[in-house]
Amino acid sequence: MITCCTYTYNDAGLLRGFLADMPKWSVQPDEVVIVDDGSDEPFACEDSSLNGAPLRIIRLPDNRGFFVSKSIAYSEASGDVILAADCDARLSARFLEYCLTHLKNPKTGMVTGARVQDVGHGPVGEFLRMFGDNYRQDLPGPVDFIPAIAFAMRSNVWREIGGFGDRTAGIGEDHVLCGRVKARGYALVCDPRIFVNQVRRLDRIAVCRRYWRWLSGNAMAFMRRTPSLPEGLYGCFVQPMLRRIEISVRRDAPASVYVDMLYVTSHIALTCQELEASGDIAPGCCLSFLRRLEEKLRPWPVLARLLKADLLRVGVAWPHPAPNATPAVDWDAVLVFLEICAESKLFDWLNADGVRHVLEEEAEGADFSAYR
Repeated sequence: MITCCTYTYNDAGLLRGFLADMPKWSVQPDEVVIVDDGSDEPFACEDSSLNGAPLRIIRLPDNRGFFVSKSIAYSEASGDVILAADCDARLSARFLEYCLTHLKNPKTGMVTGARVQDVGHGPVGEFLRMFGDNYRQDLPGPVDFIPAIAFAMRSNVWREIGGFGDRTAGIGEDHVLCGRVKARGYALVCDPRIFVNQVRRLDRIAVCRRYWRWLSGNAMAFMRRTPSLPEGLYGCFVQPMLRRIEISVRRDAPASVYVDMLYVTSHIALTCQELEASGDIAPGCCLSFLRRLEEKLRPWPVLARLLKADLLRVGVAWPHPAPNATPAVDWDAVLVFLEICAESKLFDWLNADGVRHVLEEEAEGADFSAYR
């Protein structure tokens, strides 16, 4: 028996799309369990079954987060196999079929396929498609990590590992689950012949907030090990960005460079804010970074206005008035990517036309996101 577990928090449209997509699968689940994690408007379904499979909706009175909602879903599963999928997942037709084949091996704990961002063709969509952590490999085999978007596991494995343990809050439930499965000696398997499309449309602000929430801990730890602030920020944020810019230009997606610039500058500023708050760097460093960024973008006023407004939306505080003494930091060594974009005329294009593409995508709207 197979139980499909999914969950929603103010994502009724995405969940209905997931359920509508299910009949395309080559193997159908025997039951469907939906956890409504305290949506403002309770999720309702006219039918009590889907293709003959009983459908149960478990309504939580308030939003409890990923750990609680997913733990309830998996624990309520009656099936021998749990197919866990976020409501923004769209599985390839044979996803479950191939997972079942792998799960016949008692040493296999979890199975998934390749994850693909399928979120439109605007600047954010292109950025996520190119750089959105698509978990791929050439041949089926063991991996170190399986993202929570969609996977299959035997219910006895879930019970044996004790679920998520004592974790009930926060993020990273997929990392916790994978760690506990591996600790019990089970393998995590990825089969690239099957895939899951992630279709949630995110706006650029949600993307930056999501990545900050995911990566800030590692970034802060890295920065505290690095004696030079500019050197650390360059290595942590700018160096990877330079490689991404090359890819964006090569793939004719120049507007995605704006998303990248917002992502990197917001993370640099947020890092400086946290380091200042903890006393690891002198007060005023964040402001001096923002002022230098503002100065260097002065030739492109349309671009500069949008970036400043977006930084405020992400959560970067623009201090006013300025401190009496501003620390001397070589920000040009960090902002080297601005010179590259300027020399290539990329900023001229963004200022004249690219910002329009960014705003047009925003006008199309985005799906609900906890990272807004």
